[in-house]
Amino acid sequence: MFKLVVVTFVCIQVAVESKAQRICPDPSIIDPCICYKEGDDLFLDCSQVMSELQLGQILGQPLPSYDFKEFTILHNWNLRTIPAGVFGSLTFEEVQLKGGNIELIEPGALLGSVQTLKKLKVLNQELFSFPFEEVELFRQLGSLKFDYNKLETLPPLKSSHFV
Repeated sequence: MFKLVVVTFVCIQVAVESKAQRICPDPSIIDPCICYKEGDDLFLDCSQVMSELQLGQILGQPLPSYDFKEFTILHNWNLRTIPAGVFGSLTFEEVQLKGGNIELIEPGALLGSVQTLKKLKVLNQELFSFPFEEVELFRQLGSLKFDYNKLETLPPLKSSHFV
């Protein structure tokens, strides 16, 4: 009985330390993206990127932490596509793409966060194509918003996770 309690305590302590050790990368290697920390959570804002290529170069490199609370791109008129694989091995609980010219989110673009994504907001974009067939794979996804885009229809979604 005593050993079980000790093992449980050690596992909980490791999990807490792991989250507390999340650190933002050196600003010079992710510029023009910005990382900031609130409590134990990391936030990544790439609103100032100039192209899909630059976004991929920044997010595809080794970073000290890979799990982020939120990824944001706000009012960026340079991006047209969120390419498959652009996030590399980064994971997010929330993704917000608000105000811009994004027309396409490619199949597989968000699959790195299939176990973690809880909220996806694509608002005030030019979005006409999204891989809706992948939505059912996101077991944590509870909120999906596509206000003010160019999607002609939303297909029936096969997920019981939305609130």
